[in-house]
Amino acid sequence: MKRFAKFILVLLVVLLPVLGVDAAKKKTTTTTTSTTAAGSKVNFYIFYGSTCQFCAALHEYVAELQNDPTINYMFEVVDYEVWGDKKNNELMVAIADEMNYTIKGVPIYVIGDEIYGGYEDTDSYNNTIRTAIEKAYKEKSKDVVAPIAEDVLSGARSLSESNKNKIVGYVILGVTVVAIIAIVYSKKTTTYYYDDEEEETTEKEEVVKKTSTKNTTTKKKKKQ
Repeated sequence: MKRFAKFILVLLVVLLPVLGVDAAKKKTTTTTTSTTAAGSKVNFYIFYGSTCQFCAALHEYVAELQNDPTINYMFEVVDYEVWGDKKNNELMVAIADEMNYTIKGVPIYVIGDEIYGGYEDTDSYNNTIRTAIEKAYKEKSKDVVAPIAEDVLSGARSLSESNKNKIVGYVILGVTVVAIIAIVYSKKTTTYYYDDEEEETTEKEEVVKKTSTKNTTTKKKKKQ
């Protein structure tokens, strides 16, 4: 049972951050620029998880761009940690809803009026990011995130009913998955222990039979 309890605890620890539980508040950097003016930097918004390896890889590449004089004057990074900060999680959901984007995980990042998800350190991803920065800078793309961030983080704007329903749906789905896994795991554990006991009982019965037969044979010999 202890192993089973630990198993459930691990599942909950994995699921709760994804569902936006406010486990620990963390500082974030925010800006409130609604449009990209001529010659001004583009806001590169990154929604990430504190222990997400893909998010860490994305930040490493972005750090390289920040040290690249051919492009670093075009953008600045605005980070939102979403696994430990409920408000940032709400902002991510609101942005995704505004841009008709389906959240499948982190990182999620917004450059100008374009939203992207996932990251791997490949030419494909890196070129896409670089091109998006240059495009947003040259075309003075609208900053979609800034006005929404100002409202959500200040509390002036709350989650829409549809987004609340989505989060409730995620919670129900997570609880259901945990329950199913728990039932299956419990059955497997019960079967395992039952089989062991049955096998042990069978072995004992065989020993008793052999002992009984041996005693009977011994007695017969003595009579002769």
